[in-house]
Amino acid sequence: IAWIALMSGHYRMSTRNIQNLMAMQWGLRFSIGAISEAQEPMAEWLKPLHQHIGDTVRSAPVAHADETTHFRGSSRLWLWVLCTTDLTYFMVHASRGMKAARELLGDFAGILISDRHGGYNDHPVDQRQICWAHILRNLERLTGRKGDPGDTGRWLVKAVRIIFQLEHRWRKSGYRSDR
Repeated sequence: IAWIALMSGHYRMSTRNIQNLMAMQWGLRFSIGAISEAQEPMAEWLKPLHQHIGDTVRSAPVAHADETTHFRGSSRLWLWVLCTTDLTYFMVHASRGMKAARELLGDFAGILISDRHGGYNDHPVDQRQICWAHILRNLERLTGRKGDPGDTGRWLVKAVRIIFQLEHRWRKSGYRSDR
């Protein structure tokens, strides 16, 4: 059952491909229906772990949030993510709105790093950091403008790239503030 879940969930293999692989690899012959049924208990078994990951990420001092479209058949849903450097919590929701963002964040009280999506506007402003990659992308759009806006955009892009270089050097230095 674990192998079937791994091949389906992580490797995104179709039921037919899972069936063929199991026959070729292990000489096991399962019907398409048996493979589909084998996946059902996995979701229940993993539910407590999924909840624990969500609770742990929500208790972190800093977390990143984002959302993207997620299709299931012809249904357009949203895949939401809340992550730290150690864990990633996923949630699929029918909405991209503030209600879904509230569900994702739960009781998260740390610093939230995100894009400017309005769904996160309930989080306190003094605990919200706009993602630097999004800031850079917006500034790069300015560089295509003529005159002062383009000049300012180019200057700001250089400044942000210097900040990125300094941050990368600091991480590579191995410096730790707790020493």
